[in-house]
Amino acid sequence: MVEIFIVDPHQLTRVGLVTVLSQEEELNICGFADSPESALGEIFDLKPNLILVDLPLLGDSGVELAELIKIRLPESKLVVFSASSDDSSLLRVMGAGAHAYIFKGCSAEMLTCALRAVNAGASWMDPLIARRLIELNLSALWY
Repeated sequence: MVEIFIVDPHQLTRVGLVTVLSQEEELNICGFADSPESALGEIFDLKPNLILVDLPLLGDSGVELAELIKIRLPESKLVVFSASSDDSSLLRVMGAGAHAYIFKGCSAEMLTCALRAVNAGASWMDPLIARRLIELNLSALWY
């Protein structure tokens, strides 16, 4: 069973994720919170396999959450689920140890496929984000 903890400020998003992911036999929502600060204690107690976090939360407190997860729960994987894709946030979250980046506009099938892949040890990135990272790296080579 894949234990998933959701951190998202929007109640409707949390409810939607619980509804969609609960339809999958091997996926279980073990908890949810509306901010990194309110999630910390539960995450460390529950030790979920995957922690699904909205990118706007990954300001300073979110990056700290990612770093804490990497140190204190190295077996847990951070999955960014966001509508945002600005370059600085993208680079910060990937540098902080995120294992996946999924757009909120994706299909339920793509989301569950990505979560299964990450749980199995792979990294996963929305193709549009992967392309953006390639562009950022290529432009850095020219300077």
